Amino acid sequence: GTTGMIYATPFGVIDREGDSDVAADTRLEGFRNGETLNCGVVAPENSDGQIKLFGMNVVYCRALAAALFNGDSNSTTLTPYSENDNGGFEALANGTIDVL
Repeated sequence: GTTGMIYATPFGVIDREGDSDVAADTRLEGFRNGETLNCGVVAPENSDGQIKLFGMNVVYCRALAAALFNGDSNSTTLTPYSENDNGGFEALANGTIDVL
């Protein structure tokens, strides 16, 4: 019978032939083997030029770290990026940060 539920493939599992190398070397395993999640946080600048980290970006990074590191939400390195430049995207592309 049909249950109406959608089957989701587990993260990092690829059953197609020839993709076994991709499945064995996932970003998820890299995160779990590290000690912290390097998280880029886009943050607005205050009037005095200081960047203050708060809000949904920080909560998201801590929640993702908790999911990856068995509940340890403090296993994050938060790196601020201005919302007026592309520094965060460049850091994500070159591997300086794991998530933005």
